[in-house]
Amino acid sequence: MEYLRKCELEMFQVSILVPVCNVASWMARCAESLFAQSFNAIEYIFVDDCSPDNSIEIMRKVLEKYPERQSAVKVIRHEKNCGIAQTRNTAIMAASGKYVWYVDSDDYIAPDAVEKLYRTAEKSQADIVIFNFCEVHYNGRCKNQVQQLTNKEDMVVQLIGFERHVAIWAMFCRRELYIRNGVTWIKDVNSGEDHAMTPRLVYFASKVILLPEVLYYYCHNNQKSYSSVFQVDYLRQKTIALTALEQFFSDRDYMREEIKQALLKCKIYCKCDFYRLWATAETPLPDELNLINDWCPKVPFLSLIKGSRIPYIPILIMARMRLCRPLIWYSRLCKYIYGSLIYCRRKEMQTL
Repeated sequence: MEYLRKCELEMFQVSILVPVCNVASWMARCAESLFAQSFNAIEYIFVDDCSPDNSIEIMRKVLEKYPERQSAVKVIRHEKNCGIAQTRNTAIMAASGKYVWYVDSDDYIAPDAVEKLYRTAEKSQADIVIFNFCEVHYNGRCKNQVQQLTNKEDMVVQLIGFERHVAIWAMFCRRELYIRNGVTWIKDVNSGEDHAMTPRLVYFASKVILLPEVLYYYCHNNQKSYSSVFQVDYLRQKTIALTALEQFFSDRDYMREEIKQALLKCKIYCKCDFYRLWATAETPLPDELNLINDWCPKVPFLSLIKGSRIPYIPILIMARMRLCRPLIWYSRLCKYIYGSLIYCRRKEMQTL
């Protein structure tokens, strides 16, 4: 600890970036886990996205117990609610640490998480450190999620195809990775924003390393979080994010067959989700068929099997008849089948 104080307090080594909006019920728990870290050279950037509650006041109350941290805390307030994408852009622009780590304000981290991640990154000279995490469910049940390390090319494909967790908090990154490559969050895309970000970061990374320890606690208890909201605008933003991701790899001549198949799977997922939303909407959505065709690309549902469109028929029938529960289960079945088919297809290609 004396070595840390002497050598590392000269500058911030790690910036923890925390978006804040309507999280009063969980802010104290999150702030306590951040300020109690065993590592000293941390700056904390809280971006208040016009939170309607007293989340920031709660954070400041916790901070009073850690006077040595007070000079390392920045609070930035948006003049209007901008959404999670712009909030994260604001945070990264204000950061000065060598490494950055986004932490959601309704989650919390292990007491020595930052120290372990920093040491691992420095020792391995990695641009990104991934790690295990724990999902904490509404009923208090915890389930550890174990990350697997693959080569960078496979990791990009897995992130695009949702074969691994895409959340930005699951990556401890070198700040220069964002700055040097001009990687920013897509404006006004507050759903699917991590899906559009993490594959790009891995693409630019020179080295990705795994620290096989549980360091983050992802809590499924905030029904007001961006990821918990399922509506028309949610799907529009997911489609924008998906289109941007496809354009990114096309522009860099990196559109390998595995990436094409992963993107196709995402388009199928989005199509199923829109039909599910369409069927369960309390009031009719405007121009339903046009929205489906414009927002969710026209892809053959069985394009991996000679382009058959057969599975579209029951989805369309159930959607028009508003048979909500059968539609939801059928959509889930289609997702499972096509996820399995794409995975097997990719594995088969790797063995050729």
